[in-house]
Amino acid sequence: MAARGYAVLGDSRRATASLLAAGGSLDASRGPAEESPWVRFLDHHYLEAEAALVHRDLGESAQAERLATASVEANSDRRRRQAISRSVLATALLQQKRLDEAVGTASHALDLLGDVHSERSVQALRDFRARLVPHRDETVVRDFERKARPVLGAAA
Repeated sequence: MAARGYAVLGDSRRATASLLAAGGSLDASRGPAEESPWVRFLDHHYLEAEAALVHRDLGESAQAERLATASVEANSDRRRRQAISRSVLATALLQQKRLDEAVGTASHALDLLGDVHSERSVQALRDFRARLVPHRDETVVRDFERKARPVLGAAA
């Protein structure tokens, strides 16, 4: 979480150091069976997904894309994590000016929320949608907005 905070502040050095420290702590962990129930869900794939968010917020879109893609692939059986990671991947693609791919990826994330209620997933998609504002006249964006409205509510 410290890395996420530093990323929002634009402090790449501290964000990276925090990610490395988190990875070291995870490596030193005694494993899920020995840990507190509060942190049993934390694994390398979870850290990878969080690192993707850090790189997205730092504007390091290639790194964010790589990590979010790995998270999507590693969490194929976890719809909530899939939706969040696909939202981060969509933003990384948008940061690289790959609008059609970005919207397609976000649309897939939206489909994953069909029978899963996750406020964090919804917020991740709302964040992506807000980043689409400069492209709101594009047909693909208008189509996404129509599809997203029932799940995400009206755009602000």
